[in-house]
Amino acid sequence: MNINTTLLKVIILLFLYILAMFLLPSGLFQLLIVYSIWIIGYDLLYGVMGWLSFGHALYFGIGGYVTALFIKFINPNPYLALVAGVAAGLLAGVIFAPIFLRQRGAYFALVNLAFNAVFYYLFLIPLKSISGGFDGYMIFYSTTFLNHSNPISISIFGIIIFTLTVMIYIIFTESFFGTLIRALNNNEIRLRFLGYNVFRYKTLVFTMSTGISALAGAYLVLAQQYINIYFLDPNLSAEILLANLIGGPGNLYGALLGATIFSVVKLYLGWLPVPWEVTLGLTMLMVISLLKGRGIYNALNDYYQSLRHHKDHA
Repeated sequence: MNINTTLLKVIILLFLYILAMFLLPSGLFQLLIVYSIWIIGYDLLYGVMGWLSFGHALYFGIGGYVTALFIKFINPNPYLALVAGVAAGLLAGVIFAPIFLRQRGAYFALVNLAFNAVFYYLFLIPLKSISGGFDGYMIFYSTTFLNHSNPISISIFGIIIFTLTVMIYIIFTESFFGTLIRALNNNEIRLRFLGYNVFRYKTLVFTMSTGISALAGAYLVLAQQYINIYFLDPNLSAEILLANLIGGPGNLYGALLGATIFSVVKLYLGWLPVPWEVTLGLTMLMVISLLKGRGIYNALNDYYQSLRHHKDHA
């Protein structure tokens, strides 16, 4: 891993997101931060390791609810609440990994979805007093820096945790660990033959993915000071998958491009006479058909590389 290249990537992304903070409405920018963080966690599992999950809203919701409950019943400090939410997501990954990672392919994707649905209905009906159901509830906090009456402080805080998330992604994917994880996607049997404990590596990636997903949910709670059962809605799992596929899985810039497109579509296409989900679905069909599932960024990158190849051999 080239440290200078890594720092350059982080600086470029930081500059773009700071620019977006001043150009976009605070609501859209904070939504962009949420999806950007979440898609980084999801891409570690799906894009890098190649394991599809239909239930990642479970970890998003765990992070959100633990953060909200921590502020409501334990301590109104938002920073401690955020740490508690992330810790809960990591713990969920550690607990579920021995169960989920024994499955493969569609079975792994569906067992995540099944647990997501179970937790959704548990929080919707038997645990409604905790979740607030569809109505939800407000949470209140205030610190010297992080104050809901000052949206810019929440946006800056989002940029900080987004930057840390990006650094974690780059460090893990561009190191020897990242090479092993990509090898898991290509030939797991060969890694076993070479003596690697592949279950340990898969558990680490899965746990990192659930922890980062929980971080996204925790930040959204702090940004809007509100939570309801929507945080655990299984439909959210489809949203993050679609965003990843649109931008391009297995690539940081592709994932973030997908998060950006999805955030804009979700916020601004509500005025159309058809639901925004229909618009997104049609867009998704076009992207898959035209780009053969590679995503926008990966397709553009392949086209650029082909141009360079032809130029070099001209």
